[in-house]
Amino acid sequence: MKTDARKPPGGRSTDPAGFPPEKLIYAMRDVGALLNRARSHGSALGEFAAGMHRKIPQPWRCMRLLFMLLGLVRRFGARRVDDTCALAIAADMFDVFRLERMIKLAVPTAPTPGPEPEPARVIQLGRFLRPASDYALPCIAQSLDEGEDS
Repeated sequence: MKTDARKPPGGRSTDPAGFPPEKLIYAMRDVGALLNRARSHGSALGEFAAGMHRKIPQPWRCMRLLFMLLGLVRRFGARRVDDTCALAIAADMFDVFRLERMIKLAVPTAPTPGPEPEPARVIQLGRFLRPASDYALPCIAQSLDEGEDS
């Protein structure tokens, strides 16, 4: 069992060797590494993350929102998030929750070419369909033929 040296109140005794490399950023609370990871997914995404870091003074809140931004990249893809970040930067908007709504509500600008749609299928008449004469009321037809004497 490993023990760390005692630290004064407020000090941190986190040993980086105790964590897997992919989780080290989160354990060491490294905002710079999160910003670099966002930059690696796209220039607009990195600029959005840096702008968000400048606008949010609380470090814990900023880290959580950076985690959320990277989660959007995993969920929706880097290209889609990067394009939406470019729109958000143009409007000087650095809100991850609004960015998520923009991504969800976004209409793709260029539709992807897909297979040709199938031609409309003709519905065949039912096998047991009755002719229209079966539904005619004979009594009405007879009264019209006879007519009334006036």
